[in-house]
Formats: sequence, structure tokens, C-alpha cells
Amino acid sequence: MKKLKLFIEEQSNELAKRLLDEMLGGNAVAIANPKWPKSFVDTIVKVIDPTEVVIEGSTSSRTIANAVPEHARLVATTSGTSGLPKVVCHSWENLEASAKASLAYLGAKEGEGLWINALPINHVGGFTTITKSHFANHHLVTLKSFDYSAFEELARSSSVPIYTSLVKANLTKLELSLFEKILLGAGTPPSRRPQNAVVTYGLTETGSGCVYDGIALEGVDIKIEDGEILLRGPMIAQSYRDGTPLTDANGYFHTGDSGSLGVNGVLKVDGRISETINTGGEKVAPNAIEEAINEALELPEYAIFGCRDESFGEIVAIAITNYEGSGITLDALQEVVTERFPRYFVPRRLFTVDSLPKTDLGKVQRARLTEMFSSAS
Repeated sequence: MKKLKLFIEEQSNELAKRLLDEMLGGNAVAIANPKWPKSFVDTIVKVIDPTEVVIEGSTSSRTIANAVPEHARLVATTSGTSGLPKVVCHSWENLEASAKASLAYLGAKEGEGLWINALPINHVGGFTTITKSHFANHHLVTLKSFDYSAFEELARSSSVPIYTSLVKANLTKLELSLFEKILLGAGTPPSRRPQNAVVTYGLTETGSGCVYDGIALEGVDIKIEDGEILLRGPMIAQSYRDGTPLTDANGYFHTGDSGSLGVNGVLKVDGRISETINTGGEKVAPNAIEEAINEALELPEYAIFGCRDESFGEIVAIAITNYEGSGITLDALQEVVTERFPRYFVPRRLFTVDSLPKTDLGKVQRARLTEMFSSAS
């Protein structure tokens, strides 16, 4: 019987190698963070339904509810911001197509590169540094967490081009010129991004980013249907954990994100359809407001979200960290948005927070903000 091994271990170079060896040997792998609360780890074990659980080198077998799909090599969970996480199964062919399309876009030469990763490998964005480095025959260093001194020291000591995947929060803490290319994901990109940064768009189901700087990678088709982004390509996961396909009859995956195709087919992503703010019957994309604010103002970390309202259903709100002393006022924010959008886009409420709720990859959980502040006076 095909094995699906769930590793509940801290990430490391050793674990990355073991995962790759298992996949090359024909098994499927999944990863969970040992620092998660036990109740959440139990949930992950249940939804992944592995044949074996490996905890710090100790292996225990399980009776599974569903047979492991024969094609599965990587079994990954979505962020699960609402309800139970979905579980998708990537084949080796999916992973290869994703890695090679990415490497081609980056112009990475085989055998001449180093990937440094500190993103969590239980998420596809961090995990695919393993497969990218494998198919490019590059070296890989997987750090346990973001130790910025160690990260830079590795970069400075390298004699080959360096590649990495980061989220926006990492950009201010590293000497970015050390890197050949930076894959930048997880949310609205900064307005002043480094020249060597590539803004990626993708999901767990697409094997990490499959649209770079708004351009579809080789083999990827983009279609907009009723405002929703649909994607088709060889890197789309073949099935969910129970074996059912992810795609429609024409091979397209329905992302649940809203967006549009502009000049020369460049994709503009507006955000999750579920995060669209419905205010007085008008639809507002939080990303669009954030992009406008980023162009006009220097703010501490913040997020636009929908706040429930008796009169309008929802109103636009903003949560800002480190607000005290920033000099930012709601009036100033409203003026910026009013110059660019109709009145219903304008933020009506401002909240201060110590930190924004985020996923492990640093993506803001707008739904959490809605729950946190909808009852506030």
C-alpha cells in the first residue's frame, strides 16, 4: 500500500532531505508544525489522514479512512481561515511543472544557485523551495525560523546566485541586494518593491505561485468568469485527499479570488471574493484601497476590512498597528481614497491594534478583523 507520511517536526535541512527522499521513493509526504496547539495538530492529522505519523523520528502507523491517491507526492492543507482546512494532493508531475516554470521565469541556471528558505515548509510556498532547488540542481539551506543574521551571513558567503521566498514583513530586515531574485507572496505587495523582487500569485492548489508579476508562467492559462480568477495548468493539484478532482470539466481551477485581465493579459488580483466588502449593495475590494493608500502615504502595518453595520450591511474599516505617534488621521486616509474612488470605498472607521492577525505565511486574516471589531462601538 502507498504510504502517506505526516512529519510533525521542526523544519531543517535534514527534514527537507528526508521529505525529498520519500517523494523520490514513491511515497507521499505532509508536514505539520510541532508548535501548533495539540487540538489543531489533531485536526490536521484527521484531515490529512496519513498512513504514518512521524514525530521527532518516532513513527506510528494509522488506519486510514481513504486510500492514498496513487499520484500523490505532496499532501498539503490550505490555510483554513474559515472552517476545516482543505487537503490537496500534488503529483510529482505537478511539482516538477511548477518548479521548472518558475525557474524559467527567473532565468535560473542549472547547477548555479543557492536557495535560502525560512518560510514554513508546511505551507506550499516554503515547501516548493525544496523542489525548485532539486530540479535546478541548486543547493538548499532550510532555516528553522527567520534568523536574519544567519540569513544574511549565508547570503554574503555565497559564491553563486542566491534565491529566496519572502513575505512583505521580511523586506525591511534584510539586505535585499544580496539576492539574485526574491519571490514575494502572501498579500498586497508594497508599492515600492525592490527591483529583484518578483510578485507571485498562487494558492496551495496551484503548487505555489503560477502567475509572476501578473504574467502567467509557461503552460498556465488565466480566465476571468463572473469576476472570479480561473487557472489551468500542469501544476494544478490533481485531487483532494479523498480523490475528487479540483478542476471543472474544462480543467480550470476556480480560485475564489476576484480579479481582472488588463493590457497584454496582465492579471490584477483584487483579493478573496469572501473578503469583498458589501456596503450598501456596492462591492469593494480591500486590495484596491490598500494599493491607493500605499501610493500616497507611508503607514505602519495596516489592513482594510469590512466591519458589519446595521444601515449598510458592512462599512469599510482600517486597522493600523503602532498608531500612536504616526501622525495618521482618519481624515487623511479618507482624503486619499476619496481622490481615487467613489464614496463607498472610503474607510469609515479606524481601529488600532498591537498586531494584525495573520496566517503562518504572514497573510492578513481579514475575516478575523471583521469578527474582532464588528461589535465595537
